[in-house]
Amino acid sequence: MKPVVEVHRLTYSVPQMAQALGISKSMAYQLAGRADFPKIKVGNRILIPVAEFESFIHDEATRTANAWANMDDGRVGDDGKW
Repeated sequence: MKPVVEVHRLTYSVPQMAQALGISKSMAYQLAGRADFPKIKVGNRILIPVAEFESFIHDEATRTANAWANMDDGRVGDDGKW
C-alpha cells in the first residue's frame, strides 16, 4: 500500500474558490473576470494562485471596511457600488 502524501495546493480552480468563499460558481466566475483579480490562464482553465487570492481577499476586506467607516451617505464607494 502506497503512503498517502498530502499535497499543498498552489492554486484553486474557480469552483474551488467559490467553495472557499461560500459563493456561487457564477459569482466566482464574475469575480475571476475582474481585471484586478489574480489569475492564471492555462489553456481554457482559470487557476487562482492561493497566496495572491488570500492577499486579494484581505485587501478587499480592508478596503470595504474603510469604505464603511468613512461612508457619509449610506453608499460604500464613490459610485455607490461595493
